Amino acid sequence: MKFLKYLYFKYYTFQIRVGNPDIAIFSAMLLLIFLLMLYLFGVFFITSVLLPYLSAKFENYVLYISLGILILLVISFYFLFIFKNRYKEIIKDRFLKESNNLIVILFTLMAFVLPILGLYMKMLQNQGIL
Repeated sequence: MKFLKYLYFKYYTFQIRVGNPDIAIFSAMLLLIFLLMLYLFGVFFITSVLLPYLSAKFENYVLYISLGILILLVISFYFLFIFKNRYKEIIKDRFLKESNNLIVILFTLMAFVLPILGLYMKMLQNQGIL
């Protein structure tokens, strides 16, 4: 929970810095949801390579599972960050202001690397190398 608040704070301050103060509240939440969905898709890709019998069993349900998780994330993050102006408490947290940006940068980069790694592994599997 503390990690999610930390990420939300950092993405919020990023949105303020790039000139989006009007929509920073929602865009920070949406950016966090987008990155978590990228992690989810990366896990799906890697699972389909490493456990092909399991992925064949659930391949028809991946879309429904993804949509369900997306809707669940949007609703839960709305109540976690925005409902009753909870983002104001997060912004005022002194610990988050003094924290390092390295974890946020690594979290964001890994969100893009993980699906690409999964796609690359799938490509090697289709070629018979893996």
